[in-house]
Amino acid sequence: MQPKVAIVILNYNSYKLTINLLEELKSIEYENISVIVVDNNSPNESYTYLKKYISGNNCNYETKLIKSEKNGGYSSGNNLGIKKAEKLNSKYVLIMNNDIHFKDYKVINNLVKKMENDDEIAASGPQILTENGDIQLPLYEKEKFLNVFFKKLFNPLHLFMSRFQKDLVDKERYVYTLCGCFVMMRLKDIKKINFFDENIFFYGEEIIWGEKFEKINKKVLYVPGTIVYHEIGSTIQKFYDSSQIHEMVDKNMLYYYKKYREDIGIVKYSLLKFAFFIKRKVYHSVYTGIKNIENFKKKRRKAEFCRKK
Repeated sequence: MQPKVAIVILNYNSYKLTINLLEELKSIEYENISVIVVDNNSPNESYTYLKKYISGNNCNYETKLIKSEKNGGYSSGNNLGIKKAEKLNSKYVLIMNNDIHFKDYKVINNLVKKMENDDEIAASGPQILTENGDIQLPLYEKEKFLNVFFKKLFNPLHLFMSRFQKDLVDKERYVYTLCGCFVMMRLKDIKKINFFDENIFFYGEEIIWGEKFEKINKKVLYVPGTIVYHEIGSTIQKFYDSSQIHEMVDKNMLYYYKKYREDIGIVKYSLLKFAFFIKRKVYHSVYTGIKNIENFKKKRRKAEFCRKK
């Protein structure tokens, strides 16, 4: 019999996306799945609509709905789902954003086979493409201090040079961590690392569990032979502007370096704080200004086009 996989899906104010995903999951070519939807205390009627959809027996798989008493973010919500998965005797947990779409409906089967063949693999994930066809790359290696420091301090140069870097996107390999929007984990290994760190609300959680798995000598496998699509920002950008998102990311990254990286002492950490400050306060303002000018030009061209019509 196939090992049981529990799919954990977080919902916050986006019940339509979640229901669309539940519909799409009907075509998944894996029989032994349970789907756990965690509503992160949505202030709209998400829970009501999800409950109505699920109670209507619209799914051809076991489905559970949990309402969180708070919006604790990505880590907190997923932990609720993972603990429910444990009660359902699941061997694997598939963490999945509700803005995921499928190209390969055998993706779960493919990831399970990889992990069944090697008990040392704690997590695995497919190649993830954005709606524009861009690739969301995994983090191949743990970033060293100097690399992070110069990347943030000279951010425009880093962004320019990254255009010319070639990654082995089609090569299956072990990596430091994967994209958190779609990742399969072995439940017993999640328990070993004490679940997700709930001090992280959103963004940056992947490097923390990647570091945790490394410390217990577990592997993280990138499997580009199978593909899913991710509609980036379809939820988060409705509630936070780019400045808030950048600030959140930087805060979480610095938390990771301070709490989990023993190689980063007080001096190095202070230098990182300075580099992150420059990147956020100086460069982000420039990027925002350029983006606003581009958006203004687009609107003007569109207005001129409409007048000509």
